[in-house]
Amino acid sequence: MKQEHSILAVFIGIIIVSGAIIYLSQGSRPDLTVETNAPEDQGPSPGPDPTKIGEHIEHLKEQLRSDPNNYNVLVDLGNSHYDLNEPALAIEYYERALQIRPNDAGVLVDLGAMYRQNGDADKAIELFNKAIQIDPRLPQAYFNLGMVFQVEKGDSVSAAKAWKKYLELDPNSQMKGFLQERIKAVLGS
Repeated sequence: MKQEHSILAVFIGIIIVSGAIIYLSQGSRPDLTVETNAPEDQGPSPGPDPTKIGEHIEHLKEQLRSDPNNYNVLVDLGNSHYDLNEPALAIEYYERALQIRPNDAGVLVDLGAMYRQNGDADKAIELFNKAIQIDPRLPQAYFNLGMVFQVEKGDSVSAAKAWKKYLELDPNSQMKGFLQERIKAVLGS
């Protein structure tokens, strides 16, 4: 049981890091990280500053008042609420964005992650599969799909298959060794 908790903690950490990577890769945003004067060898920075994110959200909401269908602002609001661990609000903005551009696979993955966090594993699976149909080369969709199958559904075979595809698309993943062990234990290959 202790090992399962360790595995779950690793997976949750990866999902958070993955979300941050997706967030940062979706365009220019103001610096939302905490400034520190600590030497680099003292570990990672504390992460996004909730106060700065809150200020950023207020700025985005102001933009949305004058242009309620601004796709980039809607996605940015979804990302900001994602970072603040506010899945219901992130879902609201991602869904509004997808009404404008329904085939954005990256936003579908983020929306799926928020539904998963909100306790709706079936909706998350549906969204990850939709993202895969749109962009079958999007590794994060397979990784997240595997996570939902493993953790929420207890379906190790489906999880291993999704992770195998993930590793084909991202062979240099930091999770490579760990996932290969899990895949081998389940699929034997």
